[in-house]
Amino acid sequence: MSRVTTTKHKAADSYMDLIRRFPLRPLRTAAQYAQAAKALDHLAVRGEGGLDAGERDYLDVLAGLIEAYDDKHHPTPRDNRLPNEKLTDLMREAGMNQLQIAEVLGVTLAMASHILSGRRRITADHARRLGERFKMEAGISCDAGTARSE
Repeated sequence: MSRVTTTKHKAADSYMDLIRRFPLRPLRTAAQYAQAAKALDHLAVRGEGGLDAGERDYLDVLAGLIEAYDDKHHPTPRDNRLPNEKLTDLMREAGMNQLQIAEVLGVTLAMASHILSGRRRITADHARRLGERFKMEAGISCDAGTARSE
């Protein structure tokens, strides 16, 4: 029983030590952001497995505060490319040709050509396959938008 109490006490102590060094509050300035990033780096270097429960809790909350600051001050620009344009760029970056994309999509070469030109839509199944191939969420790889009519 004392082992459980000792472990809980150690986690609480480590959490409070971190709070005293850098309190968990919303980040409002670049200087606060830099301090938070330094604290996060210090814990991240030790790795999740090397942290006690209190340190992991602190790290989780600190990462959320940093993410919130980033979202507010450095928003990711919206990608307005059409799905077929995104696919063409992904294909180019991966050094793939139309035949390889057709195989990933499970379609004929002619259908792949229609998809890449924007004459055919990328279906949910295509998006899932592309997400698996390119290791990203299906919605990111090719949003289910409509093809541009020329």
